[in-house]
Amino acid sequence: MRAIRRAGRKATATERLRRLDRCAGPAALVRAAGDPSIDIARRALGWLADDAGPAERDDLRELLWTCDPALVMDVARTLRTLGDQQTVTAAANRLRAGLTAERCRAARVLERFADRRAIPALCDALSDADASVRGATLDALARVARDDVAAHAAALLVADPNAEVRRRAVHAVGCLSADPAVAVRPAIGDPVPAVRREAGRLAARLAAPDVARLFADHDPEVRCATAASASRGTEAMLASALRSDAHPRVRAQAAHTLAVLGGDVAAAALLGAILHDRDAVVRARSLRMASDTLSEPVLVACLHHELMSADASSRQMALRALARLSAQLSGAETVAIARDPDPDVRLALTQLAGVLVQRPKGVYVLLAGDVDPTVRHAAALHL
Repeated sequence: MRAIRRAGRKATATERLRRLDRCAGPAALVRAAGDPSIDIARRALGWLADDAGPAERDDLRELLWTCDPALVMDVARTLRTLGDQQTVTAAANRLRAGLTAERCRAARVLERFADRRAIPALCDALSDADASVRGATLDALARVARDDVAAHAAALLVADPNAEVRRRAVHAVGCLSADPAVAVRPAIGDPVPAVRREAGRLAARLAAPDVARLFADHDPEVRCATAASASRGTEAMLASALRSDAHPRVRAQAAHTLAVLGGDVAAAALLGAILHDRDAVVRARSLRMASDTLSEPVLVACLHHELMSADASSRQMALRALARLSAQLSGAETVAIARDPDPDVRLALTQLAGVLVQRPKGVYVLLAGDVDPTVRHAAALHL
């Protein structure tokens, strides 16, 4: 009876997937590519990329316009792997004259093919009445190799009424143009943060005043994107961001970029962040980046020098940074810090003596008689 019930019901997606056989032939795989289950369809398309003939290519080309939207790029990838040149022509025709959904699909297909023959059709589609079609067309153009005609056409949409189209236009111009600075300048003052953030990702190719405006943006994500993309010539702006930006993610990203750029400005800014930043994550990132920019012995020497700073906070942070680097204090340094006038510095020594001092027990004994009760208690716990 159980076997009769199984035979009478429709096979589940899992059962159909198990039955799928590469050896069933291209025609059967094309039928499987139209299966409601995306997993089955994708597996069949992967096999068809090796086995399909001319008839199957025709079927796959038709499938582009009827399949699940999530499969459009998979079908296009299969056709591209098969070297099907007719798909580009068919998609360009649909982009010019199809329904809205078909025009969106056509733009996505042309994005997958990234064929320069489609540039005229894509440039024409940038004036499409539907924002989703304009956005998909910009994504497709961004995949084409640098092209002045396409870059000029995409630049016109930096002022599009639709915010998402403007964002994609900035991205496309950055991909298509060798010098996008002038074209994307309007995006720096865009009312939508996502558009400004896209402009920030092009900071390395923008003029210095434009980069400064992005670093002054009120949205931290815009400043973070700018810090991630900044290049040589902006070290002073990055150092300022690391020193004074209100958001820790921006400061951490500025530390990373400064370390990549290197130089004296970067080294000084990173050392300042190690000693003075109020966020532990930023201090740790700056320390890690500084040990890449400077050699570790130079960094350790700088931190040892800061142990004599007039600022108690700098002395404490230098001590903690040395512990993270597993550096050792000399006997004279240990005695001087154990007699430091600031109790927080002495407490830090108590907490870190096991790493910083070769024989820490003497430090604990000395600080067990400290005038500060917190320091005495910490030393007594260690003893």
